[in-house]
Amino acid sequence: MPFSWRVSLTNACSSDAKPIRVTSNGNASLFNGVPDWVYEEEIFSADFALWWSPDAKQVAYLSFDETAVPEFTFPIYNPTDNSSEVVPYTTEVVMKYPKPGYPNPLVTVHVFDADGYSTNHGDVTDYILTLNWEGRHAADDSVILEVAWVGNGSLIVKEVNRNADDGRVVLFDIDTSSRVAQAEGKVVRKLGKDGEEGDDGWIDNVGPGIALEQVYLHRHPGADNFPRLIHHLRLCRD
Repeated sequence: MPFSWRVSLTNACSSDAKPIRVTSNGNASLFNGVPDWVYEEEIFSADFALWWSPDAKQVAYLSFDETAVPEFTFPIYNPTDNSSEVVPYTTEVVMKYPKPGYPNPLVTVHVFDADGYSTNHGDVTDYILTLNWEGRHAADDSVILEVAWVGNGSLIVKEVNRNADDGRVVLFDIDTSSRVAQAEGKVVRKLGKDGEEGDDGWIDNVGPGIALEQVYLHRHPGADNFPRLIHHLRLCRD
């Protein structure tokens, strides 16, 4: 069971297990496993950014660096739970809030081998992979739309640029024995004008697909822009 404590990632395999401190760099601008505002509201519609493999031996997570994101201040007119209470003075909330044209958080994708660490111990950083792939957009122009396990050792990452008109789906073989190969993904689908959409429109964020054994069903908007599953299957592994 992973949980965040002061925006660092901690893992406990059971309720009575000693927690494992996976990351230690969390602060007011650096998050691990929990999304910033824009990812929570606009990308994932969820308050978490971590995903266990089906066999619960590894966990993928995102790290967010909000250092360059400007702050936004807004008033709270009634800071109590009593809607009838009259509070003559407002309070203020200050938060990192990326408006259009201003910096988004910088996001990286990682996988922690919880089973390997629990078995062999050592330095926890030796069991963390930082994922990369050919043609990845610059950090300040990259948006991670989806992270999904399609097998115990197979992970898919969907990335688009900030304009959402160029993207790719990347497959990672985490089961391979080479850590270098594990961390370097293979682009298996191209998105956007030069990819499946084939036009000047944007790549819709239609939500996660469905992972089956060795197969991943990708959601794609139909002619009426209603999200639906594609009519064919895409094999994720040989």
